[in-house]
Amino acid sequence: MNIDVYKGNEKALLILTGIGGSTKGYKDKYVTIASQINQKYGVTVFVVAVESGVWNNEKQYFDKIIKEIENSAKVMNIKIKEIYAMGSSGGASLLIHNSHRDERIKKILAINFVFNINYNLFNDFIKAYKGEATLIIGEKDESFKFLEIIKKFEQKNITIEAIPNADHYFTGMLDEYIALPQKFLYN
Repeated sequence: MNIDVYKGNEKALLILTGIGGSTKGYKDKYVTIASQINQKYGVTVFVVAVESGVWNNEKQYFDKIIKEIENSAKVMNIKIKEIYAMGSSGGASLLIHNSHRDERIKKILAINFVFNINYNLFNDFIKAYKGEATLIIGEKDESFKFLEIIKKFEQKNITIEAIPNADHYFTGMLDEYIALPQKFLYN
């Protein structure tokens, strides 16, 4: 598993890339986000490059990510007490499907999640997740066609935001993408 770690305190930001993505991201976007959040808020940041084939055993894969975080934190002599998490595309879907299984995950930001992967897991998340969640959908993303359905799941702790002119990759909108975690997780 490919994870980059930015050492901080006992609070963590977990970043899950899209499937097959790198821990650096396009034009180092994950490096920029991790560095900014780490320096401004002092949190430990874990950037995980989500591997292809994750859907075969996604619960086990998510558990493996959490175990790797715990092992990395232990090496740094840190006990992670609270996690904010963000994911893009398949990484966002992985968060939606599994974040309710770890009570330390207090806030999530799911960017251009793939809604049509598993409706039942999405529904389970809505019922079970007790933290705060912001689900971002770009107006030019494939999942945008499901916005009216997705909006029906909005509730006190789960908000859905449509981003004008954003496609799946936030093409030409790198600065806007980089600003999302500060705007929605650390506001």
